[in-house]
Amino acid sequence: MAASTAISSNSMNQSSIFEFYLNQISAKLKENSLSTALDLCREMKARLFAGDTVDPMMLGWQRFYEFTCLVKMEQDKEALALYMSSEKHPFILDRNQTVYMTSVAAELACSSDNIGLTLKLSRLAWTLSFRDSDIISRVQKAQNACIYFERLRQSRLNFGFARFLTGFGKSNDIPVLFIQGLECLLANYRQSGSLTVAAILLNSLRELAGYLESLPDNIDRLRVVELVDAINNIPGTINVSGQFGKAVKLLNENKLTDLTALIAQYPHLVHENDENGMTLLFKAIQQSNLRALELLIEKDADLHRCEAVQGASPLLLAVNIGNEHIVKTLLEAGSDPEIKGIFGQTPLIRAVIEEHFPVLALLLEHGSLLDRRDDSGNTALMHAVEDGQFEMVKALIFAGSDTSLKSEAGMSLLQISESSDRSDVTKFLKQHNLT
Repeated sequence: MAASTAISSNSMNQSSIFEFYLNQISAKLKENSLSTALDLCREMKARLFAGDTVDPMMLGWQRFYEFTCLVKMEQDKEALALYMSSEKHPFILDRNQTVYMTSVAAELACSSDNIGLTLKLSRLAWTLSFRDSDIISRVQKAQNACIYFERLRQSRLNFGFARFLTGFGKSNDIPVLFIQGLECLLANYRQSGSLTVAAILLNSLRELAGYLESLPDNIDRLRVVELVDAINNIPGTINVSGQFGKAVKLLNENKLTDLTALIAQYPHLVHENDENGMTLLFKAIQQSNLRALELLIEKDADLHRCEAVQGASPLLLAVNIGNEHIVKTLLEAGSDPEIKGIFGQTPLIRAVIEEHFPVLALLLEHGSLLDRRDDSGNTALMHAVEDGQFEMVKALIFAGSDTSLKSEAGMSLLQISESSDRSDVTKFLKQHNLT
């Protein structure tokens, strides 16, 4: 490094040295001296690691600036690798740093054609936006995700984001968002053939007819007409093959080659169900048959369909069972972790109630929303506190759950813990001033 950028420790304590590094890096970034800024970042890291202890906050800032340098230098592969890497020492990023790095990393993953990582990071970026009072941010993150999947020709993965756009647009009387969400869902349907998506689209026709009668501002009539025509071309029913019982028998006997041949002959078999609304996908999950699950996903089984008994989605059923491999496969295939089941419980809440910590970790990793409430007004964190699930409490808090929320009865987390006689949890909450 040039002598002008070298930093001496002769007259500085360690804290001052690293603050000086950060100021120098920031200045070089503003000057667009990117190579020098990157050199300073890496020198700072070396000096951090050379000390007896590593300040987590300083290491967080170092990673943030190094990531920023790499992005500005268009070293996308290196930036994404840095984002995904771990450190031998803990580091802390503030919320703004985390949001920025995750959002940019999602775009970089899309640019590198990494479908699975794009899905995971898009969800994480979207989830982070819910901690911001600016609701426009969460809309933009959902829009970005749909754009990424369109670029990757994987619109089948946009379900949760597109459904959010339609719901947000309708409930807030923003027709352009409602229509945009429907267009994304239409692209999803054309790839996935999902009957769930088809039902949402068909149920939107009344709203769209109202738009045609009284066209909202800034909406092109032709755009609405084309959308209505496309939805009207969706079949309202499917032809029942009469082979569902045979397919279930083949699945039960694990004769997957024969099942594959039968589905090839009757493609709609993956959408048929028994009297309880259970498709072949549900039955494969019940059996924890991962190979069958992967086969059915490949054959465009509906990931968002809910069975008729408890209103559970395939993902919710897998969470209840606790098979983390099945859960992981469903999440990576695009299952929406926000579809609620009985008692308004999300998969995250069910993972807590069923005490499936590995499943909880997977849901957090894939960006499940942390603070949604069930029909009783409880969040996943409230359930974890009440049940004394100490490790889950820590995981949910460290993931960013809102510790200030109260139950419908007006009880804080500490009050819930004390009333349930959960001494370990109570001690932890008090130690971290979560009173």
